Amino acid sequence: MIELAIIAFILSYISSMVGMGYGTIIVPILLLMGFNPHDVVAGVLLSQLAGNTVAGITHHKLGTIVLRGRESDRRHLFALVLSAIIAVAIAVILGIKLSEEYVKIYIGLIIVASGLIVSTMRRDKFLQGNGVDSGLLLKISILSFIASFNKALTGAGYGPILIPGQILLKVNVRKAIALSLVSEIVVNSIAVLFYIAAGGVNLMIAFMLTMGTILAAPLASVTVKKMDLILLTRVVGILTAIMGLIIIGKTINIIM
Repeated sequence: MIELAIIAFILSYISSMVGMGYGTIIVPILLLMGFNPHDVVAGVLLSQLAGNTVAGITHHKLGTIVLRGRESDRRHLFALVLSAIIAVAIAVILGIKLSEEYVKIYIGLIIVASGLIVSTMRRDKFLQGNGVDSGLLLKISILSFIASFNKALTGAGYGPILIPGQILLKVNVRKAIALSLVSEIVVNSIAVLFYIAAGGVNLMIAFMLTMGTILAAPLASVTVKKMDLILLTRVVGILTAIMGLIIIGKTINIIM
């Protein structure tokens, strides 16, 4: 099963570098390889949890985010996490039943639009500082709530909405990626616990995937830190648009 670790390493490196896309791409690949859907989703969630944890620690050590000594980073992360928990809880409690296919198309269109906007932004629009005021925190909380609610309903749209959205709110792209990865740890932790309670985790699949994500996370974090800010923003925008098109394409295929 070493091929699982290789696939996870490659996809985790790319997704950790831009903060999105790991689960959306790797799940269908593993299903096409013939693995059990429950084992695949549980393994992917666990490996993403481990990878995001390592990425968060590395980002902290590199100074991309400073959770101990920089109050603005702690407040930013708290806003992301709290609103995510509230959104997921509301979605679960209400048990909202919507047409998943059409909701995904709607989310995909939003993601494509935000990706195109970010990738074509003028240089002076995203070379911003690191300050976070109360007004921005409120906007970030609302954005995180929308992204988390969408993910709770359809399983898609967290990173591809949260990261470009923060960039459009003039949050530094490196910080947007790092804090989004860390905030997703909470969401994934809750999901992993549910999967363990529902039937356990295939330890071999989870281990091989986790090995790949753990090895990729520090390399991706270093790339984010060293990569030219303008180029990184363009890459995030372009890949965001591609992720939206993938979501729309997969959903249309299901409908057809």
